[in-house]
Amino acid sequence: MAAQLFLHIFRMSFTACIVILFVIAIRLLLKKLPKVLSCALWGVVLFRLLCPFSFERPFSLLPAQSQSLSPNLMQISTGISLIDQNINQLISPQSGFANGSPHSVSWISLVAWLWIVGIILFLIYNLITLVRLHKKLIGAVRVHTNVYFVDEIATPFVIGIIHPKIYLPSDIEAEDQRFVEMHEKMHIRYAHHMIKLIAFFALVVHWFNPLAWVAFILFCKDMEMMCDECVLRNMDGDVRRQYSKTILHLATNKRMLTVLPVAFGEGNTKTRIKNILSYHKVAIWIVISVTILLVVISLYLLSERPSNANKYIPFPAYQVEKTTYNAHIYDIEPFRMYIDLPDGWEVRMPPEEERSSLFFTPVYLYKDDTLMAICGYHIFEAIDETEIPREDYYQVVYSGIRLGSLYRWDDYQPIVNSEYMETALANVYVVQADGMAAAASPTTVLPGILSYNKQLQVYVAVQFSSDTVTEEEREIIAKSIRLS
Repeated sequence: MAAQLFLHIFRMSFTACIVILFVIAIRLLLKKLPKVLSCALWGVVLFRLLCPFSFERPFSLLPAQSQSLSPNLMQISTGISLIDQNINQLISPQSGFANGSPHSVSWISLVAWLWIVGIILFLIYNLITLVRLHKKLIGAVRVHTNVYFVDEIATPFVIGIIHPKIYLPSDIEAEDQRFVEMHEKMHIRYAHHMIKLIAFFALVVHWFNPLAWVAFILFCKDMEMMCDECVLRNMDGDVRRQYSKTILHLATNKRMLTVLPVAFGEGNTKTRIKNILSYHKVAIWIVISVTILLVVISLYLLSERPSNANKYIPFPAYQVEKTTYNAHIYDIEPFRMYIDLPDGWEVRMPPEEERSSLFFTPVYLYKDDTLMAICGYHIFEAIDETEIPREDYYQVVYSGIRLGSLYRWDDYQPIVNSEYMETALANVYVVQADGMAAAASPTTVLPGILSYNKQLQVYVAVQFSSDTVTEEEREIIAKSIRLS
């Protein structure tokens, strides 16, 4: 369970990395524009870090994510085939990282528990520092409404969720206090104290991801600069120099005890002052135009391309009850077939009334509403190759689908061969008896693919419908098949 959860979080984190890099690049282009636009973009990153689902759009900026057809198999699905195959090969039980014992713990499970321990330690550290901070606030003196003076703090900040309070150093100057109060009230007005808490939660979950830390730091800086701009916009006259002096007076090199409060002095002082001194109101039509553009970009970053390619099909695919007729299906551990499909193709489970309990356990490949192919698998008993010629070995492997008098596979042409696996193009010969003797009946020849894994002792067969696939497509599909 922990390993499956971590792999899912890892996939989300990987996708978020792509979005973070996009947002950082866009952020640079928005340097001269109001920081509220940059802050809004970080919301897309937050969605990617926390939301377990997404939307599909044909022209998304993100790669398609392979969707699991079974919740019982551990796998990484980033949408990038090369990464998925390499990582999944490592985390599979046959990778060599597990010793094969049912009592052994795979390395991915160990990583998952380290991730959980990291979360616990991170939370404990922040809880302790938050408790220490609250101890310093015990002697706070209320100035008015939700503003308090405190002796033992170096920089103002907002803390609290339902009823946030503004805490100011007791020795703050009157001119500085005016600017700081306006700044902190902007944080409360835009619910930054709550948004930062959500961002902090995302950081806790993705603590292992360096780009998540980068995103959190940049978001906090943009949030501070956004409030700086709000203060300048709501003040009469040009107060940029006076406000910059306030930031210098209250800037501190000490880090806050916890990342939870929204602190006035936690942003980069130099960057904030540069932003303040260069601040000028931007024409409303420019802001509206850029906002519309960012909304479109955000939609593309929130979505993914349709996941037609890099699918994986778990076997058994849909059998949920062991019976006398399908007992052999459960004779091996579940495995998965990775397969790259042409654009527009998708995997579908057969309807309930068409689901077979026989050896083939078919799964369908469709393009729109056209049936393109049927996939299925069976197990086999490995034969000593020294007793059977190498070129005839496949006949033993596929004997289960070659013995029928009306249905056979032949013209076996291997195109992928490794130590444990072989994939070949083959033809399916189907005799249309229709009451006639088999020898006199017409035969339909259909293209197919056969692939077997000697380590798993399973094979997969893909039978295409007539004239639905080109030789080039069939070869590409065949070369993409991996069993693990």
